[in-house]
Amino acid sequence: MLLKAYRRKMGLTARAFAALAGTSHPQVFRWERVPPQIPRLRHMARIREVTGGLVTETDFYQPNDEAGEPEEPPAGPVIRRKRGRPKRAALELMQEPLGGE
Repeated sequence: MLLKAYRRKMGLTARAFAALAGTSHPQVFRWERVPPQIPRLRHMARIREVTGGLVTETDFYQPNDEAGEPEEPPAGPVIRRKRGRPKRAALELMQEPLGGE
């Protein structure tokens, strides 16, 4: 059972569940989003304990809908930057046509 479904079934707010699990309500929201942030082991044990075993580790891992095949990575290079303008090499790479034409 998904954590959000459990909370709704039991009529618990994120803040109330967070108090039971010994964490913050923003953390509960991070566990409930799609894809969820996977709880650390100590939190996972507490979630299992609070929910009486209805929410387990496997509930945080969503299977791929496409016949169990892994998702394809995006085509082309991925350029990440922290802040500011893209580096010159990144700008030049973005202006090159795809496929090496």
